[in-house]
Amino acid sequence: MRIIEKKPGTQKGRNLRSGSKRVNSYAIKAGTHPSKVNIKKMKTRWGSASKDNVINLNEHLLKAPKGAIDYAILHEICHLKIRNHSHRFWELVRKFMPGYEENRKWLEANSTRIVE
Repeated sequence: MRIIEKKPGTQKGRNLRSGSKRVNSYAIKAGTHPSKVNIKKMKTRWGSASKDNVINLNEHLLKAPKGAIDYAILHEICHLKIRNHSHRFWELVRKFMPGYEENRKWLEANSTRIVE
């Protein structure tokens, strides 16, 4: 898996090694693996997962607390296995992060503050 940053040499780049370990950790636990991870500016989403197993993460996540970042990473990793937001999807998220709802709510409540 490669993590690609859209603007090399920024603070974001210094955080990629840590993020890579977190992506790998959740991917191994879930029994899947992204082909690539892109860190980029996104206007309306914290992340996305493509049918080609590419994960995109919003660069503004780096301003969030560790738990919220982990939730966003795990959310997209789980989409590599289940491509919708069904009950099965949320049970998979919960399996690896009991109490994920707190981190999800934090992102929802603080999204406008972080993106600025």
